[in-house]
Amino acid sequence: TREVDTEAYDLALEARYFWNRRAPGDVERALELYRQALELQPDYALAWTGLSVALAVQALAGDIPREEGLERARAAAEKALELDPYLADAHVRMGQAQARAREWDKAYQSYKRALELEPDSVLALGAMGMYLRSLGRIGEAIPLLQRTVELDPLGAIWPRNLAGMLIQAERYGEAQDALIRTRELNPAAVIEPDLALIALMEKDAAGALAIVRELPEDDVRGDLLVAIYHELGLQEKSDAILASLQLKDDRADEFLLAGAYAARGEIDQAYQALEDIRPMIQGRRGNAEYDPILSHYLNDDPGWADFLASLEARE
Repeated sequence: TREVDTEAYDLALEARYFWNRRAPGDVERALELYRQALELQPDYALAWTGLSVALAVQALAGDIPREEGLERARAAAEKALELDPYLADAHVRMGQAQARAREWDKAYQSYKRALELEPDSVLALGAMGMYLRSLGRIGEAIPLLQRTVELDPLGAIWPRNLAGMLIQAERYGEAQDALIRTRELNPAAVIEPDLALIALMEKDAAGALAIVRELPEDDVRGDLLVAIYHELGLQEKSDAILASLQLKDDRADEFLLAGAYAARGEIDQAYQALEDIRPMIQGRRGNAEYDPILSHYLNDDPGWADFLASLEARE
């Protein structure tokens, strides 16, 4: 076991605090602190894992060039594993890199190994939970996320992720509790869109609109706005948001256009939009099945079960 420089350890600890809080600017602050830790101790495996995920998030958000950022993120995870093959966090970050590269089975094995090494690793529990969700195994995923909240009661990211899963499982009261806890831990957290989504799912479109009315439009899912305006009969507004989604080419928002069509009852267009993104969603049945807008509006459609089944094969 390598000796850890005290100052590098403190920097990594501070970086992890900002990473878990995730207020505006926190990803950048965490990234800089991990870099400082590695300048002091280049063989500090834990700092390499932090660097890996911060780079990946920046790349996926478009803050740095996507492919280059993801390559650097994977290289950092590989470096961490090389330095310490018994570090659970290193296996998690490697698994996330593998999942982004659609190496699904390898990703699962990495998460599994992380939990074997450290059964109460908050990071490994959270990663495995999100992985199981992508397979549609949300009933198995939720307890893992609940455990992360128990183990790390001050980490705002865990109740936030749990809330998303609870919404998908239509456990709305529990989801609201998790969102309120998120806001307590991170006053800057934007929870209103999720609260509006819950209101819409509970057939209160007017309440949903009241919640998001004051927010910048970019803070709210486009399909949610389309659905709210459509439910309220505000067709021009629904049309305008739909048109903006049709022009968007954003991989991070892959289901939004399909969800918007589904919310308007334009079912054929919804399935066409899903076919257009099939290369991105193949093998990730759970991501489609538990997308709250899509599933809400397509659940009763006879073609939905067949479409979901067609996603099961992993390329």
